[in-house]
Amino acid sequence: MSPLPFMKKNAFLAHILLAAGLAMTAPAVSVEAGQRPRAGPGVAAPVGWNDICRDQGMAAYRSVERTRLIQRTLDCFSPPTTSAERIIEESRTPPAPASRKVTRSDLLKMPSEPLSLPPRKKTPPAAAAPASDERPPTVHRRLSAPEPPLEDKRRFRRPRPKQERPLRYIEAGLEIQRYHYEQKSHWPYFYYLLYNDPLQMTNDGTRFGGFASYVYRLSHNRPVRSLREVFQKPNKINFLKFDAHLVKGTVNRDISYEDEQKDFGMVDADIRGLVGYDFPSRDYTLMVTPYTGLGFRYVHADDIGDWVDAALENWNYDREMRYLYLPIGVTVEKDIDAKWQIGMSFEYDIMLWGRLQSHFEDCGYTITGSGTAAGKMLRIDEITNHQDDGFGIRFAARVVRKHEPFDIFVEPFVRYWDVRATDPKRYEATAEDGSQYYFTRLGDSTNVIEHYEPANKTTEYGLRMGIKY
Repeated sequence: MSPLPFMKKNAFLAHILLAAGLAMTAPAVSVEAGQRPRAGPGVAAPVGWNDICRDQGMAAYRSVERTRLIQRTLDCFSPPTTSAERIIEESRTPPAPASRKVTRSDLLKMPSEPLSLPPRKKTPPAAAAPASDERPPTVHRRLSAPEPPLEDKRRFRRPRPKQERPLRYIEAGLEIQRYHYEQKSHWPYFYYLLYNDPLQMTNDGTRFGGFASYVYRLSHNRPVRSLREVFQKPNKINFLKFDAHLVKGTVNRDISYEDEQKDFGMVDADIRGLVGYDFPSRDYTLMVTPYTGLGFRYVHADDIGDWVDAALENWNYDREMRYLYLPIGVTVEKDIDAKWQIGMSFEYDIMLWGRLQSHFEDCGYTITGSGTAAGKMLRIDEITNHQDDGFGIRFAARVVRKHEPFDIFVEPFVRYWDVRATDPKRYEATAEDGSQYYFTRLGDSTNVIEHYEPANKTTEYGLRMGIKY
């Protein structure tokens, strides 16, 4: 194999190794016929014909060894050969003569000039390559790594193609849920006013409704490998969502002091605006989106009745609740394959502001006054309580079946609210002639009766079914 391609590429290194090979050998001594060698530095003056023969023989031996060293040095830079090529090359090279003692006849046959390097072997011309300005690449053999076992080949699979989420989509569908509300305290409505006894109340029912949401992504975020890349372009807060749902149904009310139960209608609405940040995985099959925003909840109950005696049998009123809360949550979506996707969401809601309005004025002039209002018919005025302390929890899981032109999904969910008691407000009443009065406890005119909404817990669980377009 010819070392020329590699030598042209690494000429500087070849020159260094050649100089090192020459330095390792002793200088040759040349003696012409009939002339004695002169003494010089490092060379002793020979005496007699035997000395001349010895010096000439050593010079010839060193010249041969130097030639072999240079040839071995050049062979180091030649491309490696296979075992078959090496056997053929060695078969073409004649065997080296056996070493023997140098005689006088050998010296007479030696030329008087210093020995030179043997001519280089001519390589056969290569096949004509197509005309091109580029030089053919030099082929080098590399040590290949052992093939991994079958059970480890899954680590070397080619990554899936990039599958980004759509920038905009709409979700809509139907919702069915089970509603449960409970409270237990000294509820100071008229039952507590008359009988001074605590009570317990529960509301249960099934409600139906619908929901809709619109998602708008400003851009696609890239996978993040460190905190420094979170807000590096093009990554940014890119997730916007508007969400609303409305349910309605009949709820059964059960109060501990009543022998009968009362059914009333209820409407529950929720509107939210959310912003978030997408964290995609490297293959874009997993998306984690933390979010926050602002939510508003509205609950309206129709004709809530409180029967304390036969005289107040038709005493019904409406009640409205308004909550403003801060949602903090995270959504996770995972693509199983090209047709299926699963997801889940968890959210914690912090109540910021709340108002509870009890429309007692709907009952009309149904209460007979006593004391300073003796002989007058009274109507209780509307009472507004502040309810600013509470929290909520939401959890949902989702399974999506991808279709064209829209996807179908099913989502079971659970919602929970824990609200503290409201601030107290005293009962005030208005007579038919417009005069104002307030209520006190029976037998104690100095003890003013106040109204408040006790601490309560609400649980909703159900199922959502919808489409994503």
